[in-house]
Amino acid sequence: MIKKSVSNVGLDKIIIERSGNGDIGVILRASKPGVLIGRGGERSEALKKSIETVINKNFKLRLTIKEIPKSNLCAEVLLEEAKQQIERRLPFRKVMKKILDMGKKAGALGIKISMAGRLNGVEIARHEKLSTGQMPLQNLRAYIDYARTAAKTKWGQVGIKVWVYRGEVFEDQAT
Repeated sequence: MIKKSVSNVGLDKIIIERSGNGDIGVILRASKPGVLIGRGGERSEALKKSIETVINKNFKLRLTIKEIPKSNLCAEVLLEEAKQQIERRLPFRKVMKKILDMGKKAGALGIKISMAGRLNGVEIARHEKLSTGQMPLQNLRAYIDYARTAAKTKWGQVGIKVWVYRGEVFEDQAT
């Protein structure tokens, strides 16, 4: 419900915290928090009221909006950008290359994007993927961000997957 109501803000994660005393905390990580908050906080207040209608009235809701420091390193943000461009009927290869460039400029060590379906409205569905840098999928220590969705086009759905490799995670960095 939250993802549908707030589009075009680069929403990465929705974290829901529940405490024992009846409080619910909702943390939204977005690349454009100013758009999510709105002028004078009106958009965030409207979002808070819509969330309160879904949850029970006995709970106290706490809505927190956090900014993502490097938004183009998040697979979810890159995926949303690709989805919007495919739905606007941009050529899929151009979209894929732009997403790769955005991730590399942000500092990703490797990035991979995959699209499947009736690409550019062609009769036969196919699968295309592009990657740059390294993508160690067999290493458990590798910090790989992954996201997937489907873009709804005039000719059907196009599946999009994005992998972003940020480097290796060591024990001292985990906390």
